[in-house]
Amino acid sequence: MRITSLTPDLWPEFRAFLARTELPSLAVVEQEGPADSQRFFCAVAEGRVIGCTSLVPGCDRVFLDRGGARTEMPCTYLCSTEVLPEYRGQGAGSALYAHRIAACPESDLALEIRGTGTPYSVHRQARKGLMWHTSRGFRVVGRSRDPDGGPVLWRPRRPPLPEPSRRGRPPSAHGPDLRAP
Repeated sequence: MRITSLTPDLWPEFRAFLARTELPSLAVVEQEGPADSQRFFCAVAEGRVIGCTSLVPGCDRVFLDRGGARTEMPCTYLCSTEVLPEYRGQGAGSALYAHRIAACPESDLALEIRGTGTPYSVHRQARKGLMWHTSRGFRVVGRSRDPDGGPVLWRPRRPPLPEPSRRGRPPSAHGPDLRAP
């Protein structure tokens, strides 16, 4: 498997991947195309696109902070990541996440975790992504304004080192605090 930028020669395989995706946000990309400054990265195995992720630099994301107030955040927005079901659990998602973060410009990073309709809820398919990001210095700063209500994560471009755990496990092993204030 390799991670590569989406190039014109990969579009036919990318379209085949999009036809199989489960994420609503990628269905929009299939219908309308990517946003102007959106950059896609693909996981490719056996000549097929098996996963993708993207980012949008220079965004002003609007979300609801922990107190419920509307907040605007200038950042590089980290968009959805998806891996085809038969390739999950083989490291493709982690490789896409890591490549996406390494490709980010020098700015703060933000993303929304897919929820289930209740504020701060996390969709079962998004739990691994939540844990991956929180173990790498992202913290919950609010929730999405979208109907899914999932948590919004933020990290400064250069994350602080995590505090040592008293039990020898990283702080994220206990899960992030998703409770409303």
